[in-house]
Amino acid sequence: MMNIDDIKEPIALLSSTGEQCFGSTESHEALINQVQSRFPTKPYCLVADWSIYRLDLTAEEFITIYGAGELPLIMYAQKVILDSQRRFEVGDWIRIRKCVSFDGVMFETKNTAYVLVGAGRQKTGRLKQILFFV
Repeated sequence: MMNIDDIKEPIALLSSTGEQCFGSTESHEALINQVQSRFPTKPYCLVADWSIYRLDLTAEEFITIYGAGELPLIMYAQKVILDSQRRFEVGDWIRIRKCVSFDGVMFETKNTAYVLVGAGRQKTGRLKQILFFV
């Protein structure tokens, strides 16, 4: 059974403002051209109202994540703008783990490239805190 102490840290992380940052402000058409040029074989997804969560890792988590060729990042977007394969509907929210590259605008996983559009946030937290709500 969960008690109030179990959710204090996740609530604090969720309610924190984090650091404001910006994805791309280019047109959707321009972003589609860029992502198709950079990742010609991958499906892509344009997202807005996003947050990047940087994981504060234990040594064991660090070894596991980096050993798998991933970066300690989780992306949460409140709004899908466009999904090239129509896996997500316009307006859906998504949470993405297993990042393999991130340049501040394009968040790449093994299978998909996500393009961050407009303003967003970056926050840092423990994996358990982030996954509790996000």
